[in-house]
Amino acid sequence: MGRLPDFIIPGFSRSGTSSMREMLDSHPDIFTPGNPDFDPENRDRTKNKPKFELDFFNEDKKWDRGIEWYSSLFESDAQLVGEKTPRYLLSSTALSRIASTIPHVKLIILMRNPIDRLFSQYHQFIRRDSPRKPKGIFSGRGEDSPPMQFEEFLETEDGHLSFEKGRYGHWLKTAFDIFPRNQIHLVFNEEMAAKTKKVMLEVFRFLGVKEIRPAIVKKRKRRGRIPMRDETRQKLAERYRSDSFDLLSLVDENEIVRKWME
Repeated sequence: MGRLPDFIIPGFSRSGTSSMREMLDSHPDIFTPGNPDFDPENRDRTKNKPKFELDFFNEDKKWDRGIEWYSSLFESDAQLVGEKTPRYLLSSTALSRIASTIPHVKLIILMRNPIDRLFSQYHQFIRRDSPRKPKGIFSGRGEDSPPMQFEEFLETEDGHLSFEKGRYGHWLKTAFDIFPRNQIHLVFNEEMAAKTKKVMLEVFRFLGVKEIRPAIVKKRKRRGRIPMRDETRQKLAERYRSDSFDLLSLVDENEIVRKWME
C-alpha cells in the first residue's frame, strides 16, 4: 500500500478551506492531490465534485474502491501529504473511518461566523444557477426571474441543510469525541484573513514542517451581492445562539466566537 495522508482538512465549507489547501500545497514539503474523477467539461456541481476534494471517507462508492486506490493518490516525495474534503466533518461515519484507517492523522478545521458562512453558501448557489450554468437548485424559476431571496432560500431544503452546517458546536463535539484534541488544529477564517502569516506559521508548526512565508492566495472579487437584511441576521443569531454556547465550551471561550454572538 502507498502513502496515506498526514493531515486532512475536513471542514467547514465556505470558511477558507480552499485557500488553506492552496497555501499548504504551495509549501515545498507538502503535497495535496487533485480529484481523479474531476471533469473540467462538466459544470454540474451536483454530479461533478470540486477539483481538489476526494470524498473518499464519506461516499460509499468511493470507500468501496478500497484503501489501496485511495493511497495511490498520494504518491509523492514530499515530506507530508494531505487532502481537503469539507464534507468529512459533517459525517460521523466519515470521521470514524478516518480514525480507524489513519489513527494518527492531523485535522485542520476552519470556521467562520456561521451567519456569514450561510450567506456565502447562498450566493454560491445563486452563481451556480445563472443562465450560463447547468440546471441547479433554483431551476424552474425562469431565466428572466429575479434570483431567490436569502429569506426564501432559508425555507428550502438546501437552506435548512446549509444552516445545519454552521452548527459548529455539534459537529466539533463529534470530532473531539473521536480524535485526540492534540491532533486537531482550529483556524478561524476572520483571523486567517487579517493575520495570514501568523495563522499559517502556526499551521506549519502544528504539522511539523519548515515555517516559511506563506504563499499569497488571490481573493476572488464578488460583485453585485444581495445584502442581508438586519432583521434576518438577528433571527439567525438567535437560532445559532445555543450552539454557539456549546462551541464556546469547546474552544476555551475564544474571543472570535464571542464576537459572533454579539
